[in-house]
Amino acid sequence: MVSYIKQSYKDLVLTISKKDVHKVNILKSLRFKFNNYFIDLSIIGASHFLNINNEVFEVFAVNNIKNDCLFSKNIAKITNVFYRFANFTYLFRLINKIEEDNYDLEFNYIFPGENNPETKILLKRLNNLVKIYTLHYYPNEFTTIYTETIINFKKKEGE
Repeated sequence: MVSYIKQSYKDLVLTISKKDVHKVNILKSLRFKFNNYFIDLSIIGASHFLNINNEVFEVFAVNNIKNDCLFSKNIAKITNVFYRFANFTYLFRLINKIEEDNYDLEFNYIFPGENNPETKILLKRLNNLVKIYTLHYYPNEFTTIYTETIINFKKKEGE
């Protein structure tokens, strides 16, 4: 079990890279297959890490990743982040809440300590879309940060 370290949501940084950005301390992880694509979803502390088909890596964490990434900005400077790749389009945004729904995948990690800090990942498929929602609860600041990542996969030949 990992100890909870008090951090501020104000220090969260979104990094998007075409290379695996660095070794992360994965606390819980699941792999999701969608058609012939894979998405690795990982909880890395009060943060998350996504590996989209070994083509794009998303890290939302309280650390500054230094490599030649496509995007790296503090939470205060994030609006809608959109990229078009060969096999899919990618959109990341901060949202106000996560709707109740029947998700295809849902998992969380509750940290030991006061007020049960938590990180949660939910995934929903809709036709060629995969929607990934995250919840990052910072009890020391009475704040929950919600994110939405939408991946629109192109159909591969023969599908």
